[in-house]
Amino acid sequence: MRQRDRSCELCGNDRLEQVFRHGFQSRTRNALYQWDVRVVLCPRCGFAFASPAPEDQDLLAYYADSFAASPLQQRDYSLEKRLALIDRFREPGRAGVCVEAGGNAAGDFAEGLRQRFRQVLNAEPNQSCAGSHSTLGELGDGCADMVAAYFVLEHAARPLEFLRDCARILRVGGLCVLEVPDLHAYPKSPVSLLLYEHLNHFSPRTLDRLCRAAGLEAVHMGARECSRGYGFAAMLRKSGRVLPAYRDGDPDDAREAARAAESLRQGVEALHGFFAEAEAVRERLDSHAAAGGRAVIWGANDVCLHLLAGRAPAQGVEVVDSNPAKADFLRSRPVLLPEQAAGHIRASTLFVVCTQLHAGAITRTLEGLLGRPVEDVLVLDLPDAAG
Repeated sequence: MRQRDRSCELCGNDRLEQVFRHGFQSRTRNALYQWDVRVVLCPRCGFAFASPAPEDQDLLAYYADSFAASPLQQRDYSLEKRLALIDRFREPGRAGVCVEAGGNAAGDFAEGLRQRFRQVLNAEPNQSCAGSHSTLGELGDGCADMVAAYFVLEHAARPLEFLRDCARILRVGGLCVLEVPDLHAYPKSPVSLLLYEHLNHFSPRTLDRLCRAAGLEAVHMGARECSRGYGFAAMLRKSGRVLPAYRDGDPDDAREAARAAESLRQGVEALHGFFAEAEAVRERLDSHAAAGGRAVIWGANDVCLHLLAGRAPAQGVEVVDSNPAKADFLRSRPVLLPEQAAGHIRASTLFVVCTQLHAGAITRTLEGLLGRPVEDVLVLDLPDAAG
């Protein structure tokens, strides 16, 4: 993808400090993308982000061709927390229009929105999802009573522009609910640092500063209300007035920058633990295959790609996934559906599951195919990926 350098969108500083850099190849339905991610920190205000970042059109094309979540996948967020926060702040008796950015028109949450709003629209670039619009830019000014964006803003190459679009389509007094990963939780939940699509790393202070610049005033922020355990939620209101900006040189900026630097340092340290674990599992698979044993890697996802480290699976090792859209995920070898791999599974004596969230369900599926308990199963996932 083509890339462009970024300055800090909070304070304009371009004297940035590199925190972490990594490269990765990711798959979409029809293409292979090479990512070179450089996470930087603004020492003036404490905002962390990726620079350079992909050009807008290239990023939109990437998301348009990305895999959609399988309908068989277990929900990885709290539906109750999302709806409870909306109910707490939405105007009683006003049905109105809700726009979900980055959402799918199908599923329990979409149904919950339809029960609360007269009309629900979706702005989703992924062509595999059922969305009414591709981007917020397609929607008219003041058309919405609420905008919801759950774990979307960290993906935006121009987050201030995204927030201004949210404010533009809201009526005055309308609400915007956001959830993002919490930078200050990275020491225990550093997965966002490794997710190459994450171009911004927010704390409550840096998010509030950006939202104010977009004309959105925070009425509530908190981690307890967040639907995933590694983030925080923000409820914002379009006030219709110019909001007071943060003052440059505020001593709290220096404290925020110091805290962000330490959170990032500890997060990077935790990631090295994942890299070591992936290497140990890879060596176990290699020695098992070299001895003539058969093995299964369940989960065609980014964890699987980290595990394989650019190599094809060894002889006697098959990759399995319940999503038929993942058949060509590896390019070098087909990814098999469970029923296609049933014979190989029964002959295997080592199993690697590349997801913590679905490990229980996958293990039960394996035991059903084997007709016995699974004796040797390894679960590999990014730190705290299950939230």
